Amino acid sequence: MRRGRCIGILQPVYLPWIGYFEQIDYVDHFVFQDDVQYTKNDWRNRNRICTKSGPTWLIVPVKRDGLSTRLHETRIDYGRNWARKQILTVRQAYSSSPYIDPVIAMLESAFDARPDRLTDLTIPLIEQLAGHLSIAGTFSRASDIPRAPDADLTGRLLEIAKAHAATDLYLGAKGIAYVDTQFLGQNGVAVTFQNFIHPTYKQHGADFQSHMSMLDYIANVGPAGVRQWLDTLPKFGSAP
Repeated sequence: MRRGRCIGILQPVYLPWIGYFEQIDYVDHFVFQDDVQYTKNDWRNRNRICTKSGPTWLIVPVKRDGLSTRLHETRIDYGRNWARKQILTVRQAYSSSPYIDPVIAMLESAFDARPDRLTDLTIPLIEQLAGHLSIAGTFSRASDIPRAPDADLTGRLLEIAKAHAATDLYLGAKGIAYVDTQFLGQNGVAVTFQNFIHPTYKQHGADFQSHMSMLDYIANVGPAGVRQWLDTLPKFGSAP
């Protein structure tokens, strides 16, 4: 029996890894936590794909608007021709893949739109990739939910959960270190942390490279193959 309504809450990431999409597929609704402070040298504006010579970075340059800049306020720097180079890099990396053309079309369309804000690039791409994988989820942004001035991290999670009538949260594994599950439980919200086992699949090179962008998994096994793998994983409310 389903225990209620489960939501996932994660910061938006540029072309996320496989585990990010497992979280989206697990929950009833997914919230992009876009109202936190932007962090440099993180996954918010970059990710990796696997080329014939090994992993390489795909990076969206951002403008330096100050350390207190919120993620949803962070602006893209179009001063360099990085978008065209990224398309070429992806094409070359997966030139033999029969599955990459629709993904490249998504990237080209997103780049052509030239959104000003980083999250207006990363979030639509995540939503499109989820649809490409037949993930029938719904999405929203935390920045649309009022925030109490004194809300700490766990308090903010509770605000988001209450705004979406959630009885359960499904959070990333690192949240174990800083989320007050007792406080959330006392306020009617149960927490489950992701316990993810990374799949292996045929890839460039002799040694498998895990934690690549989902682009790598799609390029190597196709969207149907990814969907088949997702269907083997538990979902919220399913029998243990």
